[in-house]
Amino acid sequence: MRLKKAERKQVRLKYGGHCAYCGVLLGDRWHADHPEPVIRVSDERVAEQAKDHNLDNMMPACAPCNISKGRQTLEG
Repeated sequence: MRLKKAERKQVRLKYGGHCAYCGVLLGDRWHADHPEPVIRVSDERVAEQAKDHNLDNMMPACAPCNISKGRQTLEG
């Protein structure tokens, strides 16, 4: 599921345009990360997983932070 432009703006503004993890000022290329991971599946669990794909479960992240976090939770 892709975010609409207005939704991406909302996510980015949660931390004033900075990465939620390291605090770097985000440029044009940044990731909308799920602190509670959403793992894409192709079976009956799709609807269950989709509930975690919402703006409350998204934080702005620079690419290096999001890539290093991967599918881990924040605690992980």
